[in-house]
Amino acid sequence: PKDSRVYAGVDIGSGGASGHPAAIVFVAVSPDFKKGRVFKGWRGDQIETTAKDVFDKYIELRGNMKVEVAYYDWQSKDFFVIASRSGEAFVPADKSHDSGESILNALFKNEMLHIYEDEELKKLSGELTVLNKATEKRKAKDDFTDALRYACTKVSWDWEAITSDKPKEPKIPLDPKKEEIRMRREAFMNPTEDTFSV
Repeated sequence: PKDSRVYAGVDIGSGGASGHPAAIVFVAVSPDFKKGRVFKGWRGDQIETTAKDVFDKYIELRGNMKVEVAYYDWQSKDFFVIASRSGEAFVPADKSHDSGESILNALFKNEMLHIYEDEELKKLSGELTVLNKATEKRKAKDDFTDALRYACTKVSWDWEAITSDKPKEPKIPLDPKKEEIRMRREAFMNPTEDTFSV
């Protein structure tokens, strides 16, 4: 939707045969912050990349879109310098795995975040499906997921929507006869001291 707010996450990687690939994600969030859509992304599999290459790819993917906030992996100082000199504002990402993973899990579980289906985003879906928390960070294939975490973690999601939007279960009126039988049974099974006084 045109009134969505777009957030971006950039994970800078060196790529190639042995390095971690770079990844970029764009998430459109509804104005009420109740829904998010991962609608565009890229992971540079088997491509050697510099910070400048990743920045150029971001600009290419962004095109004329207005991005509310773009978050980046702040360990790449070169990326920040290149972006700043080009007049592009980037904000350091929250790299905490605990908070980021909790937020993503809550978003997916409550159907607040969806991933559009295209050839590139299938890589993200596949990554999320097989990612194991117990896997060592340096061995984990989580570059696309990291970019998604960066884009989503600091968004002001409307968490109250999780409970307020769910329909309340209708209250079933008690059958007076059954309620009386239940109360008598409880009184008989749990007698008080006065019950058998003479």
